[in-house]
Amino acid sequence: MSQAAIRPSALRPGIVADLHTHSTCSDGRLSPEAIIDRALALGLRGLSITDHDNLAGSTRAATYLRTLRESGSVPEDFIFVPGIELSTSTEGRDVHLLVYWPRSTGRELAGLLADAEERRRERALRIVDLLAEDGWPVSRESFLATGLKPNRPNVARVLIESGRAPSVDWCFGHLFNDGCPYHIPRFEVDTCEAIRVALRAGGVPVVAHPAHYRCEQWIERFSRVGLEGLEAWHSLQTAQDATRLIAVARRLGLAVSGGSDWHGDTVHSATLGGVGLTAPEFSEFLKLKPQE
Repeated sequence: MSQAAIRPSALRPGIVADLHTHSTCSDGRLSPEAIIDRALALGLRGLSITDHDNLAGSTRAATYLRTLRESGSVPEDFIFVPGIELSTSTEGRDVHLLVYWPRSTGRELAGLLADAEERRRERALRIVDLLAEDGWPVSRESFLATGLKPNRPNVARVLIESGRAPSVDWCFGHLFNDGCPYHIPRFEVDTCEAIRVALRAGGVPVVAHPAHYRCEQWIERFSRVGLEGLEAWHSLQTAQDATRLIAVARRLGLAVSGGSDWHGDTVHSATLGGVGLTAPEFSEFLKLKPQE
């Protein structure tokens, strides 16, 4: 196996914190409560639910954890880090921004999230309409009747269940991505502006999977407006990517984060807790937490 093909999880024993996961509140397969249960069963010490453009998953997880703590069924050293994954862009390229410990009461951030959520919904439903016009076994009405949140991964799951598509990754590669027949460009907030909004909301902005999204050339620009960290460890980034990103983070004075980007057991080979931070790295990351 070549070095480029080795996933970070194959080289990283001792992971205690997974700081990038998704629940049914965006495009994940498990509820926030079920993710907490699985993380505890795996013996993780730290977890973040970072649903796309909304705080609902983190809010539900925190509420559930309070209930578990009252019953004494959570280790005292387990730490939940609330988060969001914002969809942004720079010079026409997607850049995803993880924002940890955001204040949900920030009106500016709340407005940005509401707008992004509506745009994501309408984009997914427009794709469904185009698929229906071409004879795919889905319609706006049938999709909404599933109760799934309107987003591209969930559209893909409906196609898979119909027997017309083999996997979510196949749907993106053959149907939804740029150059594919059902690609619809999305409007996204500028990354630098999103960083500023995150900071004004008291959050900690971290660029998600920068090597996978090929946005490393802008990291220094982002750092000048307040970026606080890089996701060096990720299921779709190699150990070589992580080493390079850690060096960039050190040079710019940024923190290092890591997570699986887990949506479910069949999505881009990710495993909950399979990629993330070791105990010393997690302790260092926690120093970013804003003072209350």
